[in-house]
Amino acid sequence: MALTFYIASTVLFTIAIIHSNIVNRYWLTLPNVLFVSLSVNFVLYLCGWSTRFIEPVYDRTYYIIGLLQLVFALVSFGYRKPHKLNRIKLKRIKIIKEPGIPIASLLLIICILFCAIENIYLHGGLFARSDLYHTGSMPLIGPVLKALYPVAYIFAFIEFTNSKSKATLVLFVVSLIYSVVGSQGRFWAICSLLCVVFFAAYYERPNTDNKKKRKEKGWFASIKLRYKIIIIAIIAIGFNYLMTMGINRISMFTYADIIGYSGPWKNTAFGEAFAWYYGYFPFSFYNLNTTIRRVFNSNIITWGGFLLYPFLSIINVESLVGIDYSKMTLNARVIQNNAATVATGYYESITDFHDFFIISIAILLLITFATIRKKKLNNYISYSYMLVVWLFMSFLNVFTVGIPLYVYILSWLFAKFFVKHNITIDT
Repeated sequence: MALTFYIASTVLFTIAIIHSNIVNRYWLTLPNVLFVSLSVNFVLYLCGWSTRFIEPVYDRTYYIIGLLQLVFALVSFGYRKPHKLNRIKLKRIKIIKEPGIPIASLLLIICILFCAIENIYLHGGLFARSDLYHTGSMPLIGPVLKALYPVAYIFAFIEFTNSKSKATLVLFVVSLIYSVVGSQGRFWAICSLLCVVFFAAYYERPNTDNKKKRKEKGWFASIKLRYKIIIIAIIAIGFNYLMTMGINRISMFTYADIIGYSGPWKNTAFGEAFAWYYGYFPFSFYNLNTTIRRVFNSNIITWGGFLLYPFLSIINVESLVGIDYSKMTLNARVIQNNAATVATGYYESITDFHDFFIISIAILLLITFATIRKKKLNNYISYSYMLVVWLFMSFLNVFTVGIPLYVYILSWLFAKFFVKHNITIDT
């Protein structure tokens, strides 16, 4: 019965996605993000391409995924893509004389400085040198820095489209490389880059006087700006992956060996690359499946603790109401492979409310649509980051760590004081 319900919901969600794409005629939309993150990755998990998958898929897992797909199908049927945002003009910071420093360049400099300060605080030097490489965070500076990256990168993207500033481009590259190699690791860099990609999909390059237009030459110049950003993001992520692959080759086992990958292209270079994707995303649903069994069999419930945590932790009062994120996670989550240590972001809402887990999902969806209610730059930045949250929900819940809330605050502050004007157009 549960399997039948899941299959029916999958068919309905697929129909809703087709309808959404026909109506919106755009592929970087919330429904498509939800479909790839949830449905595609869950189907890949059901393919069973890992010898580490021992426990069967439980009926309650089918029920939960099916219910999620029904909710997302309703969202997809009613979804209309936001209007395009264009004609954004950023202010410059006057120090000594005109024309001043672009605010985008200043934000990138702050990112580099904050990253250096956090490294010195955590590691005693300019580069990370311990196990805190991925998990360590300096109080206040740490979360602010992680939220500042996407805001600064989007401001840099706007500045570069307006003025082709080489200085801004150089600072962007330095900040990006330092954030990966120096301290933050690839996850937050990928989140920031993807946020720029989503923003670029809803940003229309301002029209300029034809007499002032420069003739663009070459195949790359002819590509639309948003696709250039995607190409740059893929290159950056791919380069980081190749570096990781090179390090792992020193050991006797590949990542595919560790997660027991048994799917297509096994023992090939492409198979190893796909194994990384499989271990990070579809494998997470196996962990979710085993976690669901523990949560319901042991009657573990946190009564909204995971949902409230980001709102309380941002003002440092979570301990006053007895919310301990690490303890809640340790009690609920089941991990059976040291190379695949997440259980998607959905386990948190399930642990919070059990069969009423849709409460958390509905609240996150409402927050997502609320960000785009007003056609302002800060709202588009926040909406783009919420798309990142939903994309990574099949990995972990980015919202729980509170970074999106910092993004809302920072994007509002900088848009309030450093944006001259912006206009939306209906396209």
